[in-house]
Amino acid sequence: MKKYQITSAQIIISIIIALSCIDFYSTYLYLTKYNYYNTIGSSDNLSETIIANLNKKEFIADFIYSAGYFICGIIFIYWLTEAYLKLKLVYTELSGTNSQILLSWFIPVVNFFKPYNLMIELFTYSKKLLANSNNTNKLKIFLVQIWWPLWLIEKVFYIYKSNLKPDIFDIQANIDFCILNLICILISTLLSVVTISMLANYNTHQNLINSLVEENKN
Repeated sequence: MKKYQITSAQIIISIIIALSCIDFYSTYLYLTKYNYYNTIGSSDNLSETIIANLNKKEFIADFIYSAGYFICGIIFIYWLTEAYLKLKLVYTELSGTNSQILLSWFIPVVNFFKPYNLMIELFTYSKKLLANSNNTNKLKIFLVQIWWPLWLIEKVFYIYKSNLKPDIFDIQANIDFCILNLICILISTLLSVVTISMLANYNTHQNLINSLVEENKN
């Protein structure tokens, strides 16, 4: 189980890196479309074939990204649940339960703050466990504090973007849409970097935390 938990964190990181590669490809597609709309000058010069080809590639990239994101989310929730409940064997005052950890990501309003609270508790009490056992540690709680606002900002941008479907002949609307997508990808890239750093930071201490839990659990 210990080995699988470490592997789950590594799998999450690997998927995030793969998703970032898709983001880079999407960046190329949106830049291509942006440059195309900027150069044609008028909708009379627009080639529906070129736009349809770009849209098809964007759809495929978005579909693969969404599938990977869904899988990554499932594994992330599993990783958080396992790490959190294991820590709760020592610190019974931890507020979350198995069902709360799962549902906190899907219940409206609650999902704006509860997952963040759970992650902060995980890092804070893990840091406390390491400190109480006279182990020097470098668990970086500030990564969680950066990660969650970025996660919320990314979701707001993507929800807003998903409701926009500009007509292919509306040049300015499509230029603006490409810019919006590029901003979304930039935010997503920043979030990926922070998420990888956060998971890697906790994973570095995971074996030691697990050992200390076994020694100190109630």
